Amino acid sequence: MNNFIKTTTKTTKYIEFISDNFYIAHRYNKFSAKDVLSKHIHDTFEIVLVANGEFKYHYENTIINCNKFDLIITPPMLYHYFETTNDADYERYILLLKNPEFNKLLKITNPTKINVSKNEIIKSIFTRLDYYSEKSSDAKWQNDSETIVNLLISELLINIKNNDTHEELERDETNSILNKIIQYINDNIEKVNTYHDVCNQFFISENYLYKLFTQNLKQTPKKYIELKKITKAEILLKEGLKPNDVAEKLGYNNYVSFYRIYVKHFKSTPTKRNFK
Repeated sequence: MNNFIKTTTKTTKYIEFISDNFYIAHRYNKFSAKDVLSKHIHDTFEIVLVANGEFKYHYENTIINCNKFDLIITPPMLYHYFETTNDADYERYILLLKNPEFNKLLKITNPTKINVSKNEIIKSIFTRLDYYSEKSSDAKWQNDSETIVNLLISELLINIKNNDTHEELERDETNSILNKIIQYINDNIEKVNTYHDVCNQFFISENYLYKLFTQNLKQTPKKYIELKKITKAEILLKEGLKPNDVAEKLGYNNYVSFYRIYVKHFKSTPTKRNFK
């Protein structure tokens, strides 16, 4: 699969380059008010470069301020989103590492922030990613542009690995009960099926759990658990497990329930997804 998309609207301009090994996007947004950018979980590493603007980066129960030329690295299975902090123009690059070989180069296990304002090499790589993403729309360049982009991603990851300004982001410990709940869900995602399981484990009411999640994570506990489970399902499918076995392993009541949730999230059936 190799796909290039260029879109312009009144509020957003972006390009996307998608292949089996990576997803690249360069987005420009204009906001008239504070905005929250999609709450999500990936089964891959995500790298975001803030090219312009100020953001609050939310991951699980922690909030980090991000400014121009901050590079944010989010490991797989981590709930996160970006929130804009003022009325301004925003620009950011988004890179998803689909190829497991990329992870071997990165060697990062925790959320990490790096300011690359003085790193001309890393900044230039994103500029070149733009250039070759655009080139991929030309039939003559399509295969060559993907080859070059794979090399550029490897170059980027090696430079990140050897950068000495890593700031590993530590979890906010101010809400200890929520942190314990998040850790419990992460450690037991294969057997935690509903938010009722969490309430029973921690002897708390459904209303209290709902309040904890919506106030701190801007997400319901039901949706949070669903996102975690379906992302774990994607990882298991990539590892070669059959869809029926994945549904059983993750504790879905039946395959039909798993199938419906999977299609809702990925707009494709678990048997038709390309796990190359």
